[in-house]
This record gives sequence, C-alpha cells and structure tokens, in this order.
Amino acid sequence: MKNITYILLFTIVAFSCSEESHELDTSSEVNSIKTFQDYLEFDNADTDNKILIQRAGGLNSTNSINAISTSSKIGAIELEIDGNPFKGDNIYYGEESTNWNNNVEDLSMFYGKEVSVSVQNKIPQAKNGSTSDNVVSFYIPEIIAANLYNLKDGHIQPGSYITWNSDAENANGIILAVEYKPTSQFSEEMVNNYNERLIKGLTIEDNGTYTISEADLAEFPDKANLTFYIGRTGYIIETGAEGENDVYIGAITSMRADMKIDKE
Repeated sequence: MKNITYILLFTIVAFSCSEESHELDTSSEVNSIKTFQDYLEFDNADTDNKILIQRAGGLNSTNSINAISTSSKIGAIELEIDGNPFKGDNIYYGEESTNWNNNVEDLSMFYGKEVSVSVQNKIPQAKNGSTSDNVVSFYIPEIIAANLYNLKDGHIQPGSYITWNSDAENANGIILAVEYKPTSQFSEEMVNNYNERLIKGLTIEDNGTYTISEADLAEFPDKANLTFYIGRTGYIIETGAEGENDVYIGAITSMRADMKIDKE
C-alpha cells in the first residue's frame, strides 16, 4: 500500500462534504506511485482554469456516466480534446468563477492514450515546453473494468478480492476507497453508534488485483452498508510563464459498488 488517509477525492467519486468525516492514517511502503496527498494537491490547486474529464460506472453494470466539467476565473471555457470541440450547455456565472458541467454520450475514445487539450482561455507558455502556448498534452489511463470475487452471500469479507484490467502506461497507480455514511444505513442502532461519515482509502500499483484484508475493514462496523470505489486518473497542471492564467486538467475512470460487509 502507498498511503491510507482521509480523502476528499475528486469529483468522479462524488464524495459529499455534508457529513462530518473521520480521519484515518497509516504508514506507506510503496514509493513509485502517487499518494493521496498528490491527488489532494491536484484537486485543491489554486489555478485560474480547471477541466475534468470523467467516466464513472458500476461494478456488474455496463452503464456509465460520461461528463466534462470546467471552472474558470476568466470566463466560460471552450476547449478541444484531440480536435473535438466542447463548450458549456448550461453555464453558471458565479462571483469568483464561471462553471459548466456537461454530460457527454461517449468519451471512451480519449482513454488509454496521450491526448492534446487546447482551451479558448489563452494560457501562457507552459513549464513542460509545449510547442503551443494554449495546448497541453497528457496520458489518460485506460477505462477501468473491475470485478469483485470471493464474496460471502453477496457481502464483502476479509479475503474478498478485486480484479481489474491493468494499464502498464499508468504511472499514477490505482485508487481504492471505502465509504461509510450514516444516511445509507437501515439500522437505527448502527446509526446511533456510528454517526460520522467515514472514508478509508489507499493507492496501490496498477497490477490488476488486490485482496481485501481485515485491516482494510477494521474501522467499519460489521454488517454496515458501504460504498466501494476503484479508479485511476491522469492529470497535468500547467502554469503560465508569469504564474498567471494557469490550468489543471484531469481525466478519471472509476467504478463503484454498494454492498454490505460481513466480518464474521
């Protein structure tokens, strides 16, 4: 494992901040992949322009949600991904930023490859030496396809394991997370005893399999309804030559499953 920590990840897992969260920490032992701190710094970066490409699905389901969202302190972003234009259908003009979020029928053509993203809001020369002053390129990992095995009557248990299609080009690792929410429980006693939202997460190498241990489930109450997430992401933060009109661009592929745990 890399890090286990409190996570307020990125938009794709749709973690709500409406309930109080409990923090978890452990040590790390793998140094070749991104940490949750890396992802948090990316998500919380104070940049003028933000672009997020998202694909979210459910385990044991063929359905997926594809979306692009943007935020800019300069104006409504219009962008192109590998020459394909996107702009906001419903634009929100806030006091500090202009935002839009569009559902898109299919974004699969951009995953598993290096993509070039250009934005209308002019970005000064990027630090990585891009040839154009408003085009950035980065690798978007392959769409993740995951399955859970060794369940106990359909419930997660220690020894259950998850498999997925590994991506040898993905240097950022895999994100695994488990979430407990009081509002998702049917037992009043459980809610009274465990009334705080709890998230536990880790990053691991993108090697295609992970076995759930007793330690992974130790903080969660037995028989609780939990949400399990798996995902991977590519991102880049580009800063203008004068530190102005910068941008971060991220692309995420994830899957989720809601199920009960059985520790006994």
